[in-house]
Amino acid sequence: MFTFGRQAKLGRFLTSKRDETVQSLTTGKAYLASAAAAGLPADQVTFHHSSYISGVYGVFEGYLLDLVSEMLHCFPDKLKESDYKLKDFVNEPGDFLASVIEKQTDSMGYKRFDVIVSNAMALFHSKPLVSPAIASVQEFKATRDLYVHNRGVWNTTYAGKAGLSRRQRPSQGPLPIDRAYLEAGTDAMITLVKEFHDQGPRQYERFTNLKAFEEMWKASALESVLSFSDAWTPAPASDLARPTDAAINRAWSHSEQYLWDFFLRIYNDTRDDAKTPLEQVFVRWPMNTRSAQVVLSWLRDPFQF
Repeated sequence: MFTFGRQAKLGRFLTSKRDETVQSLTTGKAYLASAAAAGLPADQVTFHHSSYISGVYGVFEGYLLDLVSEMLHCFPDKLKESDYKLKDFVNEPGDFLASVIEKQTDSMGYKRFDVIVSNAMALFHSKPLVSPAIASVQEFKATRDLYVHNRGVWNTTYAGKAGLSRRQRPSQGPLPIDRAYLEAGTDAMITLVKEFHDQGPRQYERFTNLKAFEEMWKASALESVLSFSDAWTPAPASDLARPTDAAINRAWSHSEQYLWDFFLRIYNDTRDDAKTPLEQVFVRWPMNTRSAQVVLSWLRDPFQF
């Protein structure tokens, strides 16, 4: 299954997701400061802090899980065979891939922090994530889980989840989460988002319209007739490719013409020389051919220059 259309948007998705998450976490810190300035009663401060730690970590975890989901949609081959079963297809044949990916990302959210991070990074890079912020965020998540599931009361489950940065059992009351602790944890998540992007997703920023268009051409039957480098002139700064005179003036066969017109429409859907109806591609190229699958991948997630 080709996913070129979705891959065309991947680079923009990764950078915007990083920027949106950092902005949300930064807004969270500002909100925390505003709440502190409001002079809330002690019981409301306690409620506010326990709500904040849950919500702000959810922003960070959402970043990781959204990246996992998008990468698996763009590159289904990254799914392991153990990730799906025949019954999944029988139960939901209409959108089998989406169903499997949704189940995988949902289940990942319940795993240990180190497993979530390592599994997410493995989709981008074979090397593990290296960041001094990992230990701080791991402990922050463990404290968050403690407040969600045990009212903040220290237990051995927390100690196991928190890792080497775990805090000591307090002499009385729940594990403290004052403003300074919450700000430090938020800062650690901001750092971790930036370092995660730099060490993994950054290398996929090259997946743009131009990159997807080139891969589509190379996967189609036209590559063996006229190579991409001979048929198109890339313009990376504009994220597009322009047809060469050799391609425009070529005497394409009837079958090739349908594919050529398809690619030409992605370049410019108002061109007069793209005269054959798009649906005719599937008459000339059966669904089980790579060329037809290339067209389908674009129809699922269309883009144009």
